[in-house]
Amino acid sequence: MTRVTSNVILPKEEWTTIQVPYGSKLVWARRWGSAGSPGPVPLDYIKLSFSSADQPLGMQTCLIRVGTEQSPGSQNPDPNAGTSGISDAVAFINNELFLWWKIDMFGNGGGYPPNRP
Repeated sequence: MTRVTSNVILPKEEWTTIQVPYGSKLVWARRWGSAGSPGPVPLDYIKLSFSSADQPLGMQTCLIRVGTEQSPGSQNPDPNAGTSGISDAVAFINNELFLWWKIDMFGNGGGYPPNRP
């Protein structure tokens, strides 16, 4: 069987790390409000949904960051727009977000800091 788990992160353009169930794949992401705030809240966070086995073999490190797209017709295009910055990262794009993510097979997060909201 399969299950879906969630993580809430701060949107950052720098690589950060989170812990996800072993063998997970990012399946959805959306803007998320501030936890515990009364009334309407700004969408300060991103809620990530990962699909994994319902009985995973533990946790693993996932690198994640917000991506930037190249603006069509830009006079001064950003040479880093649309690129991950590390090898084998996977792009995730939906109506709201552009993210880069990568499962860290070595488990040390490559020295990137944890993403803690």
